[in-house]
Amino acid sequence: MELTLNRTVWKYMLYIFLIMLFIFSILFYFKGVFISLIVGFIFIILVNRFIYIFDTFAKNQSKRSKLLIAAAVLSFLIIFLLYFLFVQANNAVDSIKELYSLISAYQETSGDLFNLVETTLLNEQLFGIDLTIFINVFQFFFMASNTLVSSLQSSVSSLSSILGTAVFTVPFMLLFYYTKKEELIHQVNCALPYDFRQPFWVMVSSLVSNLNIFVTSKLVEMLILFGLYAFGFYLSGAPYWIFFAFFLSIFSIIPYIGFIFGSVPVCILVYILGPESLLYVVVTIIIVQIIDIFILLPKMVSQSVHINPLAAVLISLMALHVFGIVGMIVAVPIYLIFKIVLTSCYNELVKIYPNKSIKST
Repeated sequence: MELTLNRTVWKYMLYIFLIMLFIFSILFYFKGVFISLIVGFIFIILVNRFIYIFDTFAKNQSKRSKLLIAAAVLSFLIIFLLYFLFVQANNAVDSIKELYSLISAYQETSGDLFNLVETTLLNEQLFGIDLTIFINVFQFFFMASNTLVSSLQSSVSSLSSILGTAVFTVPFMLLFYYTKKEELIHQVNCALPYDFRQPFWVMVSSLVSNLNIFVTSKLVEMLILFGLYAFGFYLSGAPYWIFFAFFLSIFSIIPYIGFIFGSVPVCILVYILGPESLLYVVVTIIIVQIIDIFILLPKMVSQSVHINPLAAVLISLMALHVFGIVGMIVAVPIYLIFKIVLTSCYNELVKIYPNKSIKST
């Protein structure tokens, strides 16, 4: 790819980058609203996917039959949602209390356990090998896991406000998307100069397509990993096996190394609560990660959305350090947004301000 030497192009690119950075900084500041917007976007993707699947299977049905089937499915989902909200409310409260107790147990014990492991490894040598480097690496993942657990505790404490915001935001997003989408497209077209309409909608289409594929692939990957973890932990007799399976499946968002951040607190908690199942839990994690790294990731994510693995890892780690667990979850999608928007803007700017170019190295 060739890079322009025109300063005007780079000046506008800097303006665009700073505007995007400002927008996402505001969103991270209002974390509850940001999470609600993410949930709403995921709901829109899922609803569109459901509509596509429904149309595929019901294409030979009459319009009346389609309406009856859709009404039956929608009624089932509403009943299930009401059951979850009202009947399972007490169970949800109890689960949150148990989660708090688990976090407290981890925070009270993890430091002493790490000191014990560090002292033991420093005093021993494995086949004559100095284990200092291994200890430093383990300490890095241990400290990062502690950061995640603390961030999780903060997220749980603000869960009620986030849910309250989502209850109003998500239905509004769905209603606006399915009733005002065409009107919004018309207004944007009227606001844009004619020459910029096609490039703008190409950029939007690329954004929506890439995010749709990424989110769908990640949700399917997380669902598969959750099932594998839950099955393995249940057979191993691990306590809180559903929670541990869900906790580890979330960390699949960070490709290749994300499971390490989740495995450290899970293994420590299993050691505290039921040490007899620790070996089986570790074996389960290793087997599931082999499946994820060599089967799921290459076929579901890497081939559908072109993301450099090293860049994804580094971006996720930086976002975790700066913004906590929410930053870790949205780091790669935000990276995709920046990449697509900046690339599209650059391609258009070099057409407007042509100049001599130099090949990038």
